[in-house]
Amino acid sequence: MKKAFSFMALLALLLTFGAFPGAAQGKKMVILNAPFSFTVEQQTMPAGTYRILVEHGWLQIRSADGKTAAMVLTLPVAGKTVEGSGQVVFNRYGDRYFLGQVWLPELENGRQTLESRDEKEMEKRGKLEAVVVKLNGQTGR
Repeated sequence: MKKAFSFMALLALLLTFGAFPGAAQGKKMVILNAPFSFTVEQQTMPAGTYRILVEHGWLQIRSADGKTAAMVLTLPVAGKTVEGSGQVVFNRYGDRYFLGQVWLPELENGRQTLESRDEKEMEKRGKLEAVVVKLNGQTGR
């Protein structure tokens, strides 16, 4: 029952943001040079260069060699002013990193991932530390 309610709430958010022109944000692509491995949803991404595409609430992250990729639904998050070409915020618990937020300077809001089961479990056991990695320039729209 709880899962069904969570799904319905998420679906309502998607429909709400998709119903208003301008509320859904356009396509933006940037480059991330991750100095450490990290987790997106249940996918482990090794350290390396990634292309991040943000499009209408979805975030797609793909390694430069195309071997590793993940796609995740995100929610808008406000409250920061981003300078330069943007940044990615990772949630760190001990030696594990989880993709938390992506901030692009052209967008009003950042995008925040939902916590995975693994991250929730790590949160119970350890202290959260936010790790910020600056993005390289935008590669296209």
